[in-house]
Amino acid sequence: MKKFAAIALVIALAGCAAGPKDPRYSIAAPMQQGEGVIFGRICNAGGIGFTPLPTGEEITHIGGQTAFALRLPAGRYALSSIGSVRGSFASFDPYVVTVEPGQMIYVGTIIPSWTSADKKFRDACNHEESRILNEKKYGLKGADWVRAIKGERKSDEWPVYVASDIDEAVKDMNASYPGLLSKRPSLNLMR
Repeated sequence: MKKFAAIALVIALAGCAAGPKDPRYSIAAPMQQGEGVIFGRICNAGGIGFTPLPTGEEITHIGGQTAFALRLPAGRYALSSIGSVRGSFASFDPYVVTVEPGQMIYVGTIIPSWTSADKKFRDACNHEESRILNEKKYGLKGADWVRAIKGERKSDEWPVYVASDIDEAVKDMNASYPGLLSKRPSLNLMR
């Protein structure tokens, strides 16, 4: 019985780990030729997914921290999903970012509106309202979409904001990944 409990605990803790779901995209390994790193912050979400454009398999970063970072092949990526307690949100017009080879690129702070009330952001995002630069609409994927909005909202979509606070993001990155940022990163906010 103790052996079963120990195995269950290890599985549960592994499921709570923050970072890329697939270790190929972890920033723990050095960048290879043709790769770049995107990083930023996300507020009050369970995880995010980026999909290579024009088509490709989604690359997921599991939540657990405010800071996120992914090592990706150069190219264009859509912010294809944002996790929440209600389900996974997606957009018909998603945010897009370009990964440059050999570059560390700050893509912004992602602030889903469904985690706040009237843009009064909780937790780590409460000081970022004045730094919002972009807004796009995201809604729940699939059948969860209908179930979550029934009786809650008249609209099927919620705003997702991108704010620019590179200094705060660099502080988070240095705390989460000491020594990774040896020089000032590039700024390429999602649009």
